[in-house]
Amino acid sequence: MLATGSSWVHVFQGEIDDAPDGFVDAILDPDTEIRHDSNLARRDYVERVVRGGFPEAVAREGRRRRSFHDAYVADLINRDVVQLSEIQHGREMRRLLNLVAARSGQLLQQANLAALLKASSTPRAEDFRGLRHLQERTGDDFLGGYLLHTGPRTISFGPKLRAVPISALWETAAPGDP
Repeated sequence: MLATGSSWVHVFQGEIDDAPDGFVDAILDPDTEIRHDSNLARRDYVERVVRGGFPEAVAREGRRRRSFHDAYVADLINRDVVQLSEIQHGREMRRLLNLVAARSGQLLQQANLAALLKASSTPRAEDFRGLRHLQERTGDDFLGGYLLHTGPRTISFGPKLRAVPISALWETAAPGDP
């Protein structure tokens, strides 16, 4: 994260590691089957979460990193929360939020693609219960369901259902990329 005035720059995990970030392109391509193996352990994922994705935080460790995150949260509070508290037209704000939520729902419904995150290295068939329900409701419009997990391998749980290591998010190349 770069602090310039009160703006912050966020960097994706793939950018930090100079790795591809084509996961979304790959899962949206009907001809691409995700097969990803990972050598990251659960502690590696925890470190990535704690580190964050801001260049300033990535470059720091320990207390210096915590101080940076504290400053970031303080900036968010000072800028965003204070601005929200000054809103005088609550009814209009609720209507705007409802409109945004409705549009987000439409986008999700149009794509019929779903992903879940599981903090486990051993995905089970029952973890796909919600994804299977969505698959049944959407039929041929269902593009795929992905459960992201901390284990080392991609595992198929039936047609269009995969458990994929979380690192696939920043290590999967887009279709057609080397």
